[in-house]
Amino acid sequence: MADDEDADDDEPAGLAYGYPLHRDGSWWRGFVGVVPDEVEELTASGKVFAVAELMVLPEHRRRGIGGRLMERLLSASDAELAVVLLDPADTVARAVFRAWGWDGLGELRPDTGDSVVQVLTRTLPD
Repeated sequence: MADDEDADDDEPAGLAYGYPLHRDGSWWRGFVGVVPDEVEELTASGKVFAVAELMVLPEHRRRGIGGRLMERLLSASDAELAVVLLDPADTVARAVFRAWGWDGLGELRPDTGDSVVQVLTRTLPD
């Protein structure tokens, strides 16, 4: 988990958290199509990190806090690949993640039967 405090305030401005994917590949159940071999291999080796949440309070947005939170979170991981699930209707989030260097991998329909979500990935530096 990472949090960020605005320089002018002692209160948290946002948070980000995530977790390494289980090596058994169960996270990919519901993937529409075929999961690329390299993604399956990284998952099996414990080198994929899922971003579960990124949130910046409205009054702190557009100050680069979200980007700093994401970098802090991902740099604390020893993963080689990061993944995030996004609502296809959330065009703002998709644009932000793409601006940060994330690429579309495909779609996933969660086991819960919820609607399809977009899967974005980002290769992480060594």
